[in-house]
Amino acid sequence: MSIPWFGVKVGEAEKRYLNEVIDSGYINDGPFVRDLEKRLADFLGVPFALTVTSGTAAISLALLAVGIAPGDEVLVPNLTFIATANAARLIGAKVVFCDVGPERMNVTVANLEKSWTPRVRAIVTVDVNGRSCDYTAIETWARGKGLPVICDSAEAFGSVYNGKSIGSRGEMGCFSFSANKTISSGQGGLIVTKKQNLYHRLLELKDQGRRAGGSGGADLHPVFGSNFKYTSLQGAVLRAQLDRAGERIIRAQDRDQLY
Repeated sequence: MSIPWFGVKVGEAEKRYLNEVIDSGYINDGPFVRDLEKRLADFLGVPFALTVTSGTAAISLALLAVGIAPGDEVLVPNLTFIATANAARLIGAKVVFCDVGPERMNVTVANLEKSWTPRVRAIVTVDVNGRSCDYTAIETWARGKGLPVICDSAEAFGSVYNGKSIGSRGEMGCFSFSANKTISSGQGGLIVTKKQNLYHRLLELKDQGRRAGGSGGADLHPVFGSNFKYTSLQGAVLRAQLDRAGERIIRAQDRDQLY
């Protein structure tokens, strides 16, 4: 018997929110997305959430936000989807792979220590298939080295460990809304953080150096940024998916039990 690993379901709720966005006349990254980000932040138990174009972009922007520059080394688990490493390579960083442990298939402090060099400037952890890393141990080790921790929680939206949403640890957590994730808008990503200064830097990186939306001509662009905006059309689909997130999580748990 074949047991499907994932399957996106869209229907009347998605159509209703899409019609709402279309009727508003504002299909770009606007008020509908700001409301969605607030709902996502509340769902994950964090103060700040920012939607972007993909989970890969989320990791790249998170690394840029903590100051990773071309040539810096970034520790990345050797068991992950290639996007984790490509996100670091995209901004010119050098990927240093780290072995995972046999129990949870996540990075461990012992293996991070083995792969660490004085040129390492950040760690990207991966919560494989919704299984949390041991963040208490990892964050303690990282603080001792002066390293920011970026959580690639693309596969862990809705997963909880020790009473906290996975992705809410470290400096930032990154999620994906591609087709095989817990909730999906086809493509899209999310960055969450507890730190306002990082949130402000992410806003700048996402939208041409601006922390607020365009003014129609009198904008200031004091720092570098690019365009990673998430449209309200995508947000309409995701809002309907978020409304049903509890059902999706239960289905994933049932699937995992079958496997």
